[in-house]
Amino acid sequence: MQVNVLLVDVLDATKFGSCRADIVTRVKALYEDCFAYANRTIKPPPNHTVSVSFVSQKPTPSDTDYVLYFLPAMFWSIITYKEIGTKQSNLLNDHWGYTTKSGSAGAGLGAAGSSKSEVICRSIDGSILGSLVFHEMLHAKTFKDNRTLHASGGLGAATVEGTTQLNNTNRQDTIGTLAKKVTQWTGGWEILHNAKRARDAGDPAWNLF
Repeated sequence: MQVNVLLVDVLDATKFGSCRADIVTRVKALYEDCFAYANRTIKPPPNHTVSVSFVSQKPTPSDTDYVLYFLPAMFWSIITYKEIGTKQSNLLNDHWGYTTKSGSAGAGLGAAGSSKSEVICRSIDGSILGSLVFHEMLHAKTFKDNRTLHASGGLGAATVEGTTQLNNTNRQDTIGTLAKKVTQWTGGWEILHNAKRARDAGDPAWNLF
């Protein structure tokens, strides 16, 4: 199966040195670790591959792809804005990533459901941000809430670092949900482009409430 991870960074929150390349490298390595686990434990071995990329146009994902938005720390949660109309400052929150789910995607591979995911760039360390991408993917694909996912440890833990290792629960969660159909939110593209246009036009309040 081909796995596609589509990363959106309209406001250049990750455009520092090797940050983007390090994010891609970290996310690919984590998926490939899971694929190696599947090849060891599933007979015949499945044929899984992964593509991780920063998109330059509005994404058009399939229901088995994964879309995540990167946000500057000096900004607000686009998910909260979309869902309740409130611009909630990232600086006033202690979380580094956020995912919401709706529907019944937890019921099975063919069930209908949707998710929205974002990572707040409080670091320019691409390995840390890559770990956060994977953590939010676990939320989005498994539909596990914070209590359940964080209890699984590894990349599912409440706090992850750039060197945090996967455990077998993480690997099983990843492999078991690769084919799960979870509709991905693409509306964040327009929200971020509106902010970018305001910033580029010199609006000093482009990132404020």
